[in-house]
Amino acid sequence: MTLMKSLLRGALGALLLLLILPLQAAERVTLTYLMSDGQVPGVNLALKKVLAERPELRDQVRLQFVTESVIERVDAAAIVASDVLVLDMMNQAMLDRFNGEHQIDLIRAIASRGKVLVVGSGTVPKEYFTEQGAHFDERAQAYWQHSGPANQLGLLKQALTLAGVSGLVLPEPEPSLEFGYYYPGDARRSSQGRVFADWASFDAWRRQQPGYRPGAVEVAVPFYKASYYGGETT
Repeated sequence: MTLMKSLLRGALGALLLLLILPLQAAERVTLTYLMSDGQVPGVNLALKKVLAERPELRDQVRLQFVTESVIERVDAAAIVASDVLVLDMMNQAMLDRFNGEHQIDLIRAIASRGKVLVVGSGTVPKEYFTEQGAHFDERAQAYWQHSGPANQLGLLKQALTLAGVSGLVLPEPEPSLEFGYYYPGDARRSSQGRVFADWASFDAWRRQQPGYRPGAVEVAVPFYKASYYGGETT
């Protein structure tokens, strides 16, 4: 009987240990975007959507920005400690300023233990950054170049995946449009809006939606494409 109790205690202890270990193993990942101020709302919206899909990540993801308006106030040590840096190559001057003010090579510092993902274009070729340890990826480049809520979400998911977050499905990059039709998403359900290249595809889609009512009054609001691609339509 004593032996049986000892075995049961041991089994329960092992089970308790297995239950505790996954919680202890969950570590916060830190993402930093070095880019222009105008891109910040889109990235914040993308994070909101990721957390709606994966609520358990709410306390596990830290998002930081280095932009024109905050560069003087950022915590340099926290930026250097990033697991992934998403760097817009157009903002090389801001990167140089950060390095000069803090006497550091940010790309090499982060790449030595994490990842630096360069996107966009600038005054120097991408090799200027990759030779310092940054990574250039065609999918990430497509997300950034085409922009818009769906692509911002894809880029954030790719950055999180590089940081070690598993289970995120990376969507195909959504090509940008010069002209199209947009149907807004539902913020209460964290669903994103959709864009269509022509009226026929938009009309066919909307007729299949539960809320469609033939003969009802319809209202259309024209706006510049920059409002959509800047994440200002949600």
